[in-house]
Amino acid sequence: MKTKPDPATQVKRPRGRPKGTTIPKTEAELITRTQQKKPRTKNKRAEKAKKRKKAAEAFVKGLQTRASRGRPRKRPQDRSKLPGLTNIITPASEITPEAISVRIATLKPIIEAYGMSQEEIEAKFAIDPVQTMSILDTVEAIERESVRLLMENKQYEDTHRIEYFQPFEHQKRFIEYVRGDKKTVLLVGANQIGKSVACANVAGAFSMGCKAPWDKADLVPSDYARMNNGQGIQGRILCNDWEKAAMGTLIPKLKEWLSEDTYETKKNNVGADYEFYFPKTKSKFTILTYKEDTKSHEGWTGDWVFADEPPPRDKYIANRRGLIARNGVFLMAMTAISEPWILDEIVLEPDKTTGIVADVPIDANTSLTPEAIRIFEQSLTEDEKVARIKGGWLQLTGRVWKNFYQQPRTLENGWVMCHVVSAFDIPPTWPVEFQIDFHLTEPHAISFTACDELGRYWVCEEVWQNCSTEELADVIIRLKRRNGWRLSYGEIDPLSKGDTAYIKNRFGKAEDSFTIIKNRLREDGIRLGVGSKDEKSYIKEVERRFKGVNGPNPTLYIMDSCKETIKQVSRWSYDDNGKPKADGHFPECIGRQTQTGLRYRPVAEETAVDYAALKARLDAPMGVSV
Repeated sequence: MKTKPDPATQVKRPRGRPKGTTIPKTEAELITRTQQKKPRTKNKRAEKAKKRKKAAEAFVKGLQTRASRGRPRKRPQDRSKLPGLTNIITPASEITPEAISVRIATLKPIIEAYGMSQEEIEAKFAIDPVQTMSILDTVEAIERESVRLLMENKQYEDTHRIEYFQPFEHQKRFIEYVRGDKKTVLLVGANQIGKSVACANVAGAFSMGCKAPWDKADLVPSDYARMNNGQGIQGRILCNDWEKAAMGTLIPKLKEWLSEDTYETKKNNVGADYEFYFPKTKSKFTILTYKEDTKSHEGWTGDWVFADEPPPRDKYIANRRGLIARNGVFLMAMTAISEPWILDEIVLEPDKTTGIVADVPIDANTSLTPEAIRIFEQSLTEDEKVARIKGGWLQLTGRVWKNFYQQPRTLENGWVMCHVVSAFDIPPTWPVEFQIDFHLTEPHAISFTACDELGRYWVCEEVWQNCSTEELADVIIRLKRRNGWRLSYGEIDPLSKGDTAYIKNRFGKAEDSFTIIKNRLREDGIRLGVGSKDEKSYIKEVERRFKGVNGPNPTLYIMDSCKETIKQVSRWSYDDNGKPKADGHFPECIGRQTQTGLRYRPVAEETAVDYAALKARLDAPMGVSV
């Protein structure tokens, strides 16, 4: 049986012995003194110096690593406080005439940039060589610091490109429409005009506090964003697919232009960054594709949507619904080679809250070389050139009047031209005439045109409706009275003279539509004639009036209240046989109007407008002569 050791004889176990063993005093006395003492340490100052050196080396290595990975240092707020502008002292033993000549030759461009000449430096060297060399050392130090600052600034610029964004003219107009509180904004143009770049920068501005980093001005997408000072903004970007459109073009553009230290991303199941979150403003936007089911586009509330290339109509409606609560904006940047519904429902029927930048040609991107454009153009058909080179609509290939511009268009000579103007009241001294495109099964088309003192023609009113022959005449009389027009003549389609031939054969005598309308209009002092069917002549005349005689001043304009007229004029085109299609009802009216000889004539004294009589006629019931 083991007995416990006596505590009086127990000592502390030295390092190296197994745990649980004890040492009697007799054995402890045998251990040498050196084994019980701690090892002697080196000089403390040397140790601290070594640690500082290692820390400095690690710091420098970290800077080099960060620079090699493209991570910039924080942008300095005050460059005057930057280090590195200390003089480099050259030893006096090295200050010789030969050395000074070499230094002057090396630094000559820098010296001249600082307003010094070689002669001045050499003259100063003859007086005080040490001070001269000190000046050169300072100049070299300044130049070295300048190069360092340039490199640092370049590195910052590469990772914060949105702050250095310089939009082209068409991109400026696109952005200004957003600032003008438009709720549907389109950028329609050729390939390579910077549509995706505009998308990246506008999305970044919305998400970084609703301020454009490139000009520090507000860029607010919705009423909600305005009330919340740009915080918590929700957006979407739409594109064709994940593989090519999103991962191949859109996402790289976003990462190229957005400041890398402002956002975080999330990946989806295909490995694409589908969500961009901005912690500072608590804003985010997500990327969706047209390949996804329409239901996945439903059920959200946001401030803005940016469609990169034209969306299908069902996707447009689904995303547009999500903007209602916050009164957000829907943006589109596209080359018009698909989705013709956009042309019919948005472009040709514009709302006052719609802003359209259209017909942007490929050479609007000044960074492209003419040779590169020429090579690309050679590979296209004539129809494809309309959309991909000229920035027009592929659906409008073969237009009758190609020089009709619904939106302001900058021509090759620098002139800006537009044929659609805001509606205004026609002065009572301007003569007004009408043209009727008469139909048996379709709505009747009636177009009214006025002429001013300068010989300019204004399409000022339209009627596009189904009505009886008597009602057709009453509509014309009512518009004349209501607007106080100087209207005394008009024409109708020759078809109206033969529309009762079938009835005559069966029931005997019957008045045709022409006679009924003519007799009804005569009661109000309006004469009715038969319109021309010489298409070739009036097509050329309308084209001439759209072009203008001297400079960018057309002689034919259409008021924006005539929406059906604008739509039909924009879409009227030739068929496969080279003849104008039969759907140009209002274009035919405008064309026939050019053959009537309408021009401005001063109102003679005996026929001057009697406003008292005019008011009496306006107040009189329909069909009662006053």
